[in-house]
Amino acid sequence: MTAEFVLSELQSVGSPEKAAHLSRFFKTGPGQYGEGDRFLGVVVPQTRSIAKANKAMPLDELQRLLDSPWHEARLCALLVLVYRFQDKKTPEAEREKMWIIADGDHAVWIMGLRISEAYKITGQTTKIVEIKVKGEKADGR
Repeated sequence: MTAEFVLSELQSVGSPEKAAHLSRFFKTGPGQYGEGDRFLGVVVPQTRSIAKANKAMPLDELQRLLDSPWHEARLCALLVLVYRFQDKKTPEAEREKMWIIADGDHAVWIMGLRISEAYKITGQTTKIVEIKVKGEKADGR
């Protein structure tokens, strides 16, 4: 299971008409809150179905989807993570690695994986949020 495979599945069920509608609905024009977001035109039930079918996808492939310019690819990756959290067969050690910091539907950072390109600190950064994870597990970690 690869990000490219999931993206091709999403593209195969998307429609230009639905993509145009979603772009208007999410206000993706200049100065609007969803400025620049791009859509394939996939409805959420189809995205959920694709996510469920690919929930065993490796975390590095999920990161590729999270870095995608396509709204539905990022949503699909987040849904995969949700399904994996809900799946009692997912080892606790893996679930512990999947802490997610999100901004709307965009995953800013998943612990254990790299940060989203859109949120990396650059010379143009004016605000930084520091997040500290505190606490101790029963095994002393």
